[in-house]
Amino acid sequence: MGRLENEFDRAKGKAKEGLGRAAGDEDLEREGGRDRLRADASDAVETAKDKAADAVKNVGKAFGKD
Repeated sequence: MGRLENEFDRAKGKAKEGLGRAAGDEDLEREGGRDRLRADASDAVETAKDKAADAVKNVGKAFGKD
């Protein structure tokens, strides 16, 4: 998933949580929470991949390879 999809899923999750809370629908509220957590976890993976790629690039530069 990309960061834009994560933002969409996070917003969708917040909406589901709010609707579930307002309607007294605990299942919908939990589903929204799962959507938000999935988006947060996916963002963390994307950030880790970016940092790993930067680290590899920096190691290459340290050894004179671009």
